[in-house]
Amino acid sequence: MLRKTVPSAPLTLIGHSAGGGFTLRVAGSPIQNLFERFVLLAPYLGYDAPSTRPSSGGWASADIPRILGLLALRKLGITCCEALPVLALAVPPNSEKTLVSTYTDRLMRNFAVRGDFRHDLAAATKPQPHGYRRRAEGGIPHRRRCRHARHGGVIAAMWRRRAT
Repeated sequence: MLRKTVPSAPLTLIGHSAGGGFTLRVAGSPIQNLFERFVLLAPYLGYDAPSTRPSSGGWASADIPRILGLLALRKLGITCCEALPVLALAVPPNSEKTLVSTYTDRLMRNFAVRGDFRHDLAAATKPQPHGYRRRAEGGIPHRRRCRHARHGGVIAAMWRRRAT
């Protein structure tokens, strides 16, 4: 819709959590040229990524046996079970109208980076965003708990949990 009304507008793809993994996947793919820049907010980049807390911080529970079983089936060319839930999210009761409580295998894989997130990061070829300034210069919200990393046109903001 935006392309129809403003065909030359520079587009920024912004993703939070699993959407951050999807955003990086797009940034490292052949369609990256559809966007001027990419912003990852607290991205989920895989269970072994530096931005992932141990045990996912307690808000997500993966059905590892089912994930491994579906992976084995996929290797055999069997894809009939991709709609099965494999990830349960800790959401408040009675919130199903506004929040997703589970991810299916298909959704979880499509929101993720392809394999190691470093490959998608290395494949992101966009130039530095125009007007990007360091935190101290006022270019990014100044928060003590926020770490920023950038590679090409990809900016990642990862908030750390405060020590209690």
